[in-house]
Amino acid sequence: MNKLFLFFFFIVTQQILSQTDTVKINSLNKRSENLSKVDVDSSSYLAQKALTLAKEANFKRGIAAATKNLAICNYVNGKSDIAIKQFIEVIKLFEELKDINELAHCYSQMGIAYYLQYQYDNALKYYDKSIELYKKTTNKKDLAGVYINQGISYTYVKKMDLAEINYNEALKIYQEINYEPGFAPAYNSLAKIYYAKKEYNKAISYYKLAEQYSLKSNNKYHLITNYNSLAMCYKELKEYETAKAYSEKSIAISKEVGSVERELFCHETMADILFSMGDYKNAYASFQNYASLKDTLFNQDKNDAIAEMQAKFDVEKNQQKVKEIELQKKIDDEANTKQQLLLIVVIVVILISLVFTILLFRNKQKVNSLLEQKNAAIQANLEQKEVMMSEIHHRVKNNLQMVSSILDLQARDLTDEKSMRVIEDSLSRINAISLIHQRLYQSDNIRGIKINTYLQELAFDILKNFSSSVTTTPIQLKCHVDELNMDLESAIPIGLITAELITNACKYAFTSIEKPEITITLNKQQEALVLIVTDNGVGKEASINESGTSFGTKLIKSLSRKLRAEIIEDTSEKGTSIQLKINSFKLYDI
Repeated sequence: MNKLFLFFFFIVTQQILSQTDTVKINSLNKRSENLSKVDVDSSSYLAQKALTLAKEANFKRGIAAATKNLAICNYVNGKSDIAIKQFIEVIKLFEELKDINELAHCYSQMGIAYYLQYQYDNALKYYDKSIELYKKTTNKKDLAGVYINQGISYTYVKKMDLAEINYNEALKIYQEINYEPGFAPAYNSLAKIYYAKKEYNKAISYYKLAEQYSLKSNNKYHLITNYNSLAMCYKELKEYETAKAYSEKSIAISKEVGSVERELFCHETMADILFSMGDYKNAYASFQNYASLKDTLFNQDKNDAIAEMQAKFDVEKNQQKVKEIELQKKIDDEANTKQQLLLIVVIVVILISLVFTILLFRNKQKVNSLLEQKNAAIQANLEQKEVMMSEIHHRVKNNLQMVSSILDLQARDLTDEKSMRVIEDSLSRINAISLIHQRLYQSDNIRGIKINTYLQELAFDILKNFSSSVTTTPIQLKCHVDELNMDLESAIPIGLITAELITNACKYAFTSIEKPEITITLNKQQEALVLIVTDNGVGKEASINESGTSFGTKLIKSLSRKLRAEIIEDTSEKGTSIQLKINSFKLYDI
C-alpha cells in the first residue's frame, strides 16, 4: 500500500515538474525566435538549450520549435543544406501535432533554404504548399510574406508576370491589415521587376521607398537587399561612385549581422561595379573575397554535417544506456518483494514484451527516417555540386572575357600589323574556349555540350568579324553537324581546330571569289568522328601535313595528335577541303 502511494506521488511530482519545464522551454524558444534575425549566435544558443530540455521532458512541440529555430539560424549562417534536413524533421513533428500554422511556416522557411541554394524549382514547390495552408488560417501577415518570397524565386526563373502578381497581392494584404513592416519587402520586390525590365530609375524609386520602411523597422536584412539592389541599379546607369557607396553599405551591414550568405552576394556586386569602373585591381580583390566566402561555406557545411551526425549518434547511444540501466534497477528493486513475486514476474514479462515491440517499431521508423534524410541529403549535395560547377563555368567564361578585353585594349595601341594579327588570332581562340563555358553554364547538362549548336555559333562569330574585310559579298555558311552531346575535353580541341580552319579560309581563300562559301560537316561514323571543313576558294600551295611553321598550323597538328586524328587534305582550283578522322573522343547521352 505504501509503495502504491509512493508510486502515485512520484507520478504527480513528475507531472508538476514537466509543466514547469514546458513553460521554460516555450520561453526559450520564443526568445530564440525573436533573436533569429538580429543576433544569430544568441538565437542558436537559446534554441539548443531549449532542444536539450525538450528532449529530456519528451516535449514534442518544444522539440519541433527548437529544431525549427536552429534550422533558421543555420540558413542565415549559410548552412542551407543542414537547415533543409532539420526542416524535414520539424515538418514530421508538426504533421503529428496537426498544427497547420506551424506547418505553413516550415514550408515557407524550406522555400527560403532552397532559394539560398539556387534550387528555385524546389523553393517554388514549398512556397505553394505554404500558401495553400496559410489560406486556411487567419494569418494574413505571413501569407503576404510567402507571396513576396515566391515572387522573388519567380524572377530567377524568368517568370516576371507571376512575380508581379505575387508582389501586388502581398502589398494589397499589408495595406489591408495596415502592417508597415511588410511594405519594405513588397516595394523592394516590385523594384526588382522594373530592374529586370531595365527601367532602372523606376526601380530606384521603389528601392528607396523600401529603404525608408526598412530603416523605420530597423530590419537590417532588408537593408542589405535594398543597398545591394540600389548599387546594381546605379551601376547599370553608369553612376559608379553612387553604386560603389551603396555596395559598401550592404557589405558593412552583412558583416555586422553575421550573414555570410548575403555578404557573398554583396562582394560579387562590388566586383562587378569595380570592373565596370576600370579598377581591375580592386575588382579582383572583391572577387577573391567572394571566392573565399564561397569556399568557406562549402567546407564549413561539410564539417558541420559530419559533426552533427556524430553528435546525434553519441546522444542516442547515451540515452539508450540510461534507459537500460533504469529498467534493470526497477526490475531488481521489485524482485526483492517476495509477497508480490508472481505479480512482478507477470508485469516484467509484459513490460519487456511491450518495450521490445516498441523498440523494434521505433527502430524501424528511425531507420526509415534516416534513409529518407540521407537520400534527401545526397540529392541536395548533387544538386549543389551541379550549381557550383555551373558557377565555375560562369566564372571561367567571365575571366576569359576579361582576358579578351585586356588583349583588345592592348591591340588598340599597336601599329604593327603582324602583332595586331597575332592578337586577333589569340582573341578568336579565346572566344572558342569561352563560348564552350558559356554554353555549359547556360545549360541544364554541365557534363557536356551540344556540338552542333556550338560549332554553328562559333563559325558565325568568326565570319561576322571577317566578312566585311575579306570580300564585299557575305560568306555563306553551311553546317551539317550531328546532334552530339560532347565532353569538354573533346569539344575544346575540335572547336579550336574548326576555328583555325575557318580563319585560314577567310584570310586566304576568297580574294577573288564572287560567292564565297564555307561548309562544316561533323558526323559519327562507326567508332570515329569525321570533321570536314570545305571552302570554294582559290586553293592553297602549302599543306598542313607538310612542315608548316605558322602557329595556327602547329596548333592544328598538336590538337590533332591529342584527338588521335588523321588529317586528309584536298586542294584544287575549286577550293580546299580539310578532313580529320578523330579516333579519341567522348560523348554523353542527353
